Amino acid sequence: MKRVCTSILLLCFLCMMGNGCVQAPPPQNTPANSDAWWLPTNPAQTRLSCSNRNLTALDVSGYTNLTYLSCYFNRLTGLDVSANTKLTELWCFGNRLTNALDLSFNTGLTHVDATNNSLTEIIVWDTNNLPATFLYDAGVTIREP
Repeated sequence: MKRVCTSILLLCFLCMMGNGCVQAPPPQNTPANSDAWWLPTNPAQTRLSCSNRNLTALDVSGYTNLTYLSCYFNRLTGLDVSANTKLTELWCFGNRLTNALDLSFNTGLTHVDATNNSLTEIIVWDTNNLPATFLYDAGVTIREP
């Protein structure tokens, strides 16, 4: 019985770890030295975990049903989640995000962690209605569009 339970737990862990972040062939005209990961688009997918993978680019525009995006501890300099209007959780800490993070289309967000980046501002839909968990670095301006 113990061996079966251990096997089931291991299988569950492996499924969680590989939740959608697989390297697919890059689009045409991608530079040969590009270390970006290209994800096969699955519009029905609701969770995507691509954390701690040394990513430099991440295109989630085709994942229109995402409610959870975890892309922390990468080397992302930008992140566009404007097409992910169903997003409720965004974990993008520990990247190299610069300038602005636009969350103005993500009105259902309840948890955001954008700490340990180089952001100057985060744009939200309503400064009076922020996510319940909303973490960002000191000096970051929070504003509406």
